[in-house]
Amino acid sequence: MKLLESPTFGLAEIKTEVKSIEDAVYHPFFGLQEIKSEVQLIEFEVQNIEEKLDSPTFRLAEIKTEVFSIGTLLESIHSNI
Repeated sequence: MKLLESPTFGLAEIKTEVKSIEDAVYHPFFGLQEIKSEVQLIEFEVQNIEEKLDSPTFRLAEIKTEVFSIGTLLESIHSNI
């Protein structure tokens, strides 16, 4: 009750705060729609990563093979120098 009866914090201040929140949520450049769009982009990227991790042609074995090939190539170059 004390807060509701406060001369510095009443209905007018609450309405002002609510309006500020609404303006932020519906802001055309950084509002709810922009946040939703960004979340969709993040979800899409995560899905792409998951698909690559689950790929039957590119997994840990293939990565190890590639790393080994690069290592072998570097050793060969180093030996020839």
